[in-house]
Amino acid sequence: MTAAWRILGPAQEETDAAVAWYEEQRPTLGMELLDERDAALAIALEHPEMGAPVATVDGRVVRRVLLRRFPYALVMVHEGGVTTVVAMAHLHREPGYWRSRLDPR
Repeated sequence: MTAAWRILGPAQEETDAAVAWYEEQRPTLGMELLDERDAALAIALEHPEMGAPVATVDGRVVRRVLLRRFPYALVMVHEGGVTTVVAMAHLHREPGYWRSRLDPR
């Protein structure tokens, strides 16, 4: 069974921008980033408790899963059987900027 997930618009925009930047650096490198993001997401969907808790918002635990080769992390919330990717966060820029994306219930 495939776990349900969604990605917020801003997180998709961050992903697209990172892929484009890496493609400019070296052809196929952006696609390697995307493959790594997809692999990290697949593991996180199988193991929702994986990843370091980085915040709690209205009782929801926000977790961060690091990518291996790239300085990015997926910031996710697991709730009601659905995983929401809140951010594709660069590890060396503006920590916690994504908090405003978490709507109160």
